[in-house]
Amino acid sequence: LSITERTANFQGPLFELSNEIKECILPDTAYFFNAKIRLSGSTPSLCETAGTDCPILKFGHMDSTNQVKWRELLVLKPGTAVTGGEWFEFKGVFNMHAYQLESSDVWSLLTIAGPEPGVDIAVDDISISLPSAGGYPDPNNVCGNLIVNGDGSGSGGFVFPHQSLLPSNALDLKSDGTNDYFHLNTRNKFHDTMKTDLITGCVAAGNTYTFSGKFRVHTTSSVVVKPYIRTLQPAQDKFEFQPITLCAPQTSADDFVTCGPVDFTFTDVHTTASSVSLVYIIDDATTDVDMDDLSFVFKSGAPSGYVLDSAVTPSCWGAGAEVVLPSENLHHYDAETTTIASVEAGGQIILANPIQRTSQDVNPDYTPELALLSRNIVFETGTTNTNGPSLVVLNTKNVVQKIQGVSLVGFGKQGVLGRNPINFKDNGDLTGSSVKKNSITLSNNRCVNVHGTDGLYIGENVAYDTIGHCYALELGTEINNSFDKNIGILTKKATTQATGETDNTPATFLITHPGNSWTGNVAAGSEFFGFWMDLTIDNALATMNAFSDNTVHSTFHMGIKSWPVGWRPSEPQVLVNTKVYRNRVRGLFIQFSSNVTFDGGLVADTRHAVDIRLSDFITFKNFNILGNTDEYMDIVNTRSGQPSHCGVATTGVRPHINTFTEGSDGTTLENVAFSGYARPECSSTAVAIDMDSHYWKNTFTAPTTFSNVAFDTTASIDAFSLCNIASKGVKDIAILDVDGSFDPAGGTGPGTIVSDDASMTEGKSCVVMTGSCAQYCQGNSALTAEAVAVSAPAPAPDGTAPAPADPSPTPVTAGPMPVPTPTDTFTVATPTNGICIVNGDFEDSNYTDWSRQVTLATSNITSVPGFGGTGLALKVFDRTHLARGGAIQSFETSCLIENEWYEVRADVLAEYADTTDIFNCNPALYYIEDFDGGSCPAIAIFEPNQNIITQILGYTTSTYNSNGWNQIYGVFKATADIINKGTLDIVVARVPTMADLTIDNVVLSPAPSGAAGKTDCTASNLIFNSDAEIGDARSWFIRGHSPLSKIEMAYPGYTGDFCFKHSGQRNRPFMGMLQHLDTDCFTAGSSYMISAWFYYFVTDGEGNETPAMCQKENVFLSDACPTFEIAGQNGAPSLGRLANTAAAPIVGGWNKYEATFTATSDLIGTGKIWVTVHSVGPGANYFLDDVQIVPV
Repeated sequence: LSITERTANFQGPLFELSNEIKECILPDTAYFFNAKIRLSGSTPSLCETAGTDCPILKFGHMDSTNQVKWRELLVLKPGTAVTGGEWFEFKGVFNMHAYQLESSDVWSLLTIAGPEPGVDIAVDDISISLPSAGGYPDPNNVCGNLIVNGDGSGSGGFVFPHQSLLPSNALDLKSDGTNDYFHLNTRNKFHDTMKTDLITGCVAAGNTYTFSGKFRVHTTSSVVVKPYIRTLQPAQDKFEFQPITLCAPQTSADDFVTCGPVDFTFTDVHTTASSVSLVYIIDDATTDVDMDDLSFVFKSGAPSGYVLDSAVTPSCWGAGAEVVLPSENLHHYDAETTTIASVEAGGQIILANPIQRTSQDVNPDYTPELALLSRNIVFETGTTNTNGPSLVVLNTKNVVQKIQGVSLVGFGKQGVLGRNPINFKDNGDLTGSSVKKNSITLSNNRCVNVHGTDGLYIGENVAYDTIGHCYALELGTEINNSFDKNIGILTKKATTQATGETDNTPATFLITHPGNSWTGNVAAGSEFFGFWMDLTIDNALATMNAFSDNTVHSTFHMGIKSWPVGWRPSEPQVLVNTKVYRNRVRGLFIQFSSNVTFDGGLVADTRHAVDIRLSDFITFKNFNILGNTDEYMDIVNTRSGQPSHCGVATTGVRPHINTFTEGSDGTTLENVAFSGYARPECSSTAVAIDMDSHYWKNTFTAPTTFSNVAFDTTASIDAFSLCNIASKGVKDIAILDVDGSFDPAGGTGPGTIVSDDASMTEGKSCVVMTGSCAQYCQGNSALTAEAVAVSAPAPAPDGTAPAPADPSPTPVTAGPMPVPTPTDTFTVATPTNGICIVNGDFEDSNYTDWSRQVTLATSNITSVPGFGGTGLALKVFDRTHLARGGAIQSFETSCLIENEWYEVRADVLAEYADTTDIFNCNPALYYIEDFDGGSCPAIAIFEPNQNIITQILGYTTSTYNSNGWNQIYGVFKATADIINKGTLDIVVARVPTMADLTIDNVVLSPAPSGAAGKTDCTASNLIFNSDAEIGDARSWFIRGHSPLSKIEMAYPGYTGDFCFKHSGQRNRPFMGMLQHLDTDCFTAGSSYMISAWFYYFVTDGEGNETPAMCQKENVFLSDACPTFEIAGQNGAPSLGRLANTAAAPIVGGWNKYEATFTATSDLIGTGKIWVTVHSVGPGANYFLDDVQIVPV
C-alpha cells in the first residue's frame, strides 16, 4: 500500500479497528508490531537526512461524546538507517488501555504517519501479534528465572519483555549470524540503558537469586557496568536503587565479558514496592553497549515453615489459628501476626503469610519466638476503646484459683488502678493457684497484675500489644510468686496512668520485690524496659528466689534495669544464663546495687551492653559480651530498613570509678569473652571496656579485677579505653589483671592497667597500651591505696542512694513555648478569607466545594467542632492515600497573578484512626514518610486526577503540638508552570493513612513582605527565619529519613527570646537542619559568607544532655563541631563541609561559626541550594541561632 501526494504530516495509511477486532485485543497487554516501510519523493526525506519526521504508529478514536483523541504507540528507533526508495523495518512493542477499546466509540483506527508533506509512504508485511511463549515465564516455574528471554532468542526477533529505560531511546536486537544479543546505541546518559520489570510476587524478602550476564562495550576507554535493582514504593515519586554488583572494567578489546555469577537477596524494600525492575548503569554515558545471556536464577528462599515439638504441635496448634512473631531487630514494634495455613508431620507449621525470621540453626542464642494467640475460649470486648473489662480475683484467701487456656482481648481500662485483664488483689497466700497458658492481647492496662497476693504460679502465658507494665508486682510486698516461661511482645507506654504508677515507662516484667522467681521468661519488644527492678528501701536488701534462663531483646531503652533505689541483697545472689540482645540503648543498667553475679549468658548488638554505676561486688563470669554480631549484621545487610549500631560508638562494659559503699570492691570480670567491637565497616570508636564517666567522686575508689578476659582482636583500642574518663580529669585508675589477659607482652600476670599518667607509672615497669590512654604495669604495685580490694562486702546502708553530681547544666533550656501565629511577625496583614478557595472555614456543611471524591484517593468526610471549639471543621477518615487522602478542592489558576508570591495556612488535627489519640508525626521530615511518627499534614497542589504532587505549598510548623491542633504554613510563587495548568487541586493531606485528619481555616492569600520562605534578593540575609524569633521552625527541615530527629524551639537564644534545638537521634552526620534557597539570589563566581551561633552538647541513652567539647580542626571526626554544607538540589553537587574559620570552641556556651563559599554554575544550575548543618556525629546535638548568608 502506497500513500502519495501527501499534504500534511498526519496523512498516512489507516487501518480501521472494528468492534470485532477490538474484542480480540487484551487491554494493558504487550503486542508486537512489525512492518516494512519505504519512504520516497523528489528529494530525500528529513527522516533520512536529519533523523526527524520519521514514521510513527498512532492510535486515534472518537469517543461517545464525539471527542477525538490520539496517542502515539511507537516511534522509529533513533539511528535507524533510512535510505530513500529502500525498504526498512519498523517494529516494536505497544499496548492499549481499556478506555481505548470501548465498543461505544464512533470510530477507532491505527495509522502510520510522521514524514513531512511530499514524502510518499509505502507499507508492506504489517503484523500485530501477541508475544510467543518464549517471552513469558515458565508457567510451571514462574519464579525460577526472573529474566525471561535473557539471550534475545525467545521472542521472535523482539526485545520483549525488556525495554529501554529512557523513552527517548529504543532497545534493539542484533545478531552476528549465530547469536542474538541486545544492543543500545545513540546513548547520552549513564542511565540510558536496558530495563527489565520483575514479577513482584517473586521478590519476597529473603529470597536469594543468582545474577549473571555478558556485556560488551564499544569504546577504548575502561567502562564498568553496574546492575541495579530499581524500586518504586506506593505513593512515592522517587525511585530507589540497590546495587547487585560491580562488573569488571572492560574495553572494546575484551569482546563480551561475563559479569557474575553473584547472589542477591531481596528485602522488605522489594516486597512492599509497587514496581521492581532490573537496570544496568553504565559509567560511560555515550558508548554503545551489547548485552547477552542475562539470567537471575532462584537460589534459596525465605523460610516457609517452623518446626516445633512434634509431641505438642498437633494437639495445641491448628490451621486458622493466629500466631505472632516478635521483632528480631532493634525496633520494639516490628512484631508481625499471621495465621497458620497447615500443621505438617514432624511438628512443622506452615504460615499463611511467610514471615522472615532467622533459623535456630544460625545461632541458638538468638532463636526467634513464635507464639500462639488463639484459644478455644475467648473473652473479648468487641470494641477498640480504652475502657475494657477486668477479671479480678479479690480477697479470696486460701482458696485455690485457676485461670487457664483462655484468650482475653481488649481488656483493661487505662489510667484506672486495678483495672487490668487479670488482677489478683489482696488475696494473701494463694499457693497452688495458677494463671497458665492464657493469651492476652490489646490490653489497655497491664497483663497479669499481682497486688497483695503471694504464692501464685504465672506461667506459659502470651501477651501481645499491651499498654503499661505487663507481668507486674504492684505493692512491693508480694513474695513467693513464680513467673515461668511467659512471653511479653510489644509492651507500649501508657498515655494515661493511675496516680503513683509508672506505666508511662513500662517494663514487660516489673519487679517490685526480689522475693519471687523469674525463670525462662521472654521480654520481646518493649518501648522502655524488659525487666525493671523498681525496689524500695525496705525490700532492696531482700534475696531473690530464682532468676534464670530469662531473655530480653528488642527493647527501646534498656533490657534489665535496677533503678532508682537499686538492689543490695544481704547475701550474694546469682542470676543464671541471662540473655539480652538487640536493644536500642542499654542492655544491663545496674545502679546503687551490690552482691550480684551474672553467671552465664550474653549481651549482644546493644549500643551500651553493660553499665554499672555506684555499685559494689558486681561480677560477670562465664559471660559473652558482643558488639555487632555476624548474625545480626547478616540481617541488616540482607533486609531493608533494619537498624544497627554499626555506625555509632558502642561500648561493652562500663564499670564505675566509685562504689556505693566506700571500701568495697567494684566490678569483677571473670572468664568473660568480648567480640564484635572491631568490625572494619563499623564505628572506629567502639570499645569493649570503657569506664562510666558519671562519677560521684572525682577519683578512682572502685577496686576492679579482670581475670581470663578474652577478645577477638589484639588491637588495644578495641579492647580497652580510659580515654573518656581521662577527659573528665580522672587519671588515677588502677585495675588488677590477675592472669595477664591485657598484657601487651603476653605475660601470665599479675599486672595492673593504669591511667596513662606519670603519677601512676613513676618507678614502675609499664608499657603504653596503644590508643587506650592507659599503660600496663607488671605486678600489682601500681594499685592505689583507695583501690585495694577487700575480702568481703560491707553491710548495705539504709537510706536513699546518693545521686551522682550533675555536670554543668545546659544554660539553654527547651520547653513548652507559646507559638505565635504567623501574622504576629508580619508588617502587612493577611486577609481573613483569602482568595481562590471557597468555604475554607467549613462553616457551610454541605461541602459541595470540598466533597469531590476521586478514584485515586477515596475517603469519607464529616462535620466536627472547629478549631478552638468554635464553628465547624472537616474531618477526613477511612483514608486510602497518604498524599491525596484529605480535603480536596479544585480551583482555577486564573485567581493567581503570574510571578506573585502567596501564602497558605490551615489548622489541622491529626488523630490515630477511630480514636481521639493525637497522631505522632514529625514536622521536620522533608520527605513523605508513611509510618507512625512519619510525615505531618501539608498543603499541596496536584493536577486533577493525578497522584504526582505538582508542588507542596505548606508544611506543619515545628514544634509539633502533641496535645491537639497544629498549624500548616508556607509560601509559594505562582510561576508560569502553575498558571498554565489552568485547573489544579489543592489538597490538605500527606499524613499517613493510619491517621484521621481534621481541617479548619484553609486560607490562600497574597504573601506579605517578610514572609518566611519568600525569596527577596535585596534582603540583608538570604536565610529565612534565621533567628527563630517567629516562635516556630518554618522553612527548616531535617535532612534525610530520620523520624527520631526533630527540631524544637528553645529559650533563650544567643540573641533574642528563641533559638532552634536539633534533638533526637540520627545515624549520619549529614542529617542536620536543612533549608532550601532559590538560586535566584546567587551569582556564579560570587562569594558569600555564612555565619551562625551553635551550642554543642551530647545526649545519653536516658536523654540526659551535657555540654561537651567538639573538635573544630577536623570536620570528619565523630565529635566534630557543627559545620555547614552548601549543595545543590538533593545534595549534589556539593561544596563539601565548610570548615569554621571563627575562634576555637568552648564548652557550655555559644560558639561562633563563620565560613565563606563561592557559588558555582553547577550549583546554581540545580535550581535550589541546600544549606545543611553537617558534621555533628550520632549522640551529639546542638542549639542554633542567628544563621546568616550575605554576599562578601
